[in-house]
Amino acid sequence: MRVKSEREVKQPPKQSARQAAQANGNGATPAASHAAPYYLIEGGAPLRGEVTLSGAKNAATKLMVSSLLTEDACIIRNAPLQLGDLMITEDVVTALGATVTRSDEHVAVIQTPKITSHAVPLE
Repeated sequence: MRVKSEREVKQPPKQSARQAAQANGNGATPAASHAAPYYLIEGGAPLRGEVTLSGAKNAATKLMVSSLLTEDACIIRNAPLQLGDLMITEDVVTALGATVTRSDEHVAVIQTPKITSHAVPLE
């Protein structure tokens, strides 16, 4: 099986808007149309399998910070907690008074009974 990127797949030559309008025969210039990037997969066997997707890093950091707004325990599931951005965010909320417990590789329980500091660590 071979996977070709968009650049490797032969594309028809690009036309200018004027050339495309003349080819259409209506004189109107079409809006710029760009095909979305894609991969062409060539091979004799169909693809099969399973993929496990982890949650979005950007959403998880916002959830961790928003947990500071309540005294209740907040459970964040399916978060890629091993990423640097999330570890930094964990350090920040901990410095502000939160308790972060990891009950699983991708699950964090955050509880902030009281904000104990207003200083964010720089490192």
